[in-house]
Amino acid sequence: MFPVIQARQVVLCWLRVRKLMPHILIVDEQAEICCLLERMLRRSGYTAHAVAAIAEVNACARLQKPDLVLLDFVQWRTPVHEMVLRLSQKLPDATTPLVVMSTTALHDVENLAGVNVVDFLHKPFLMSSLLTAVERGLKIGWGWALAR
Repeated sequence: MFPVIQARQVVLCWLRVRKLMPHILIVDEQAEICCLLERMLRRSGYTAHAVAAIAEVNACARLQKPDLVLLDFVQWRTPVHEMVLRLSQKLPDATTPLVVMSTTALHDVENLAGVNVVDFLHKPFLMSSLLTAVERGLKIGWGWALAR
């Protein structure tokens, strides 16, 4: 018989294969942040994968379509609206919800109307805030998928 930890891993692997667990794509150029977010999300029952650049989104999204994207935009020194549009073009589904993360306040959040940004997290944030934003984004994303 499997020890408890191995049995849990088998169940989680089976759920991933069956694509029953929501998949979160993390886009942040800081490796430490990516690792931390991946670990937090996996412990909360999500599958997660992190990439360090927008250019890597295509390859990752082809392997498994993300149900939600966590995006840190400040590192690229690009206006947030342009960054979000660039990212949306690289995703296989144009309605994939995005949660924007930043260490600075966003001045142009209002300019994101009509784009798939469903929430904003100001770094540093609590795990409870992350999970709330992820759950809200997934509900909105699934609502968009049902409306199509």
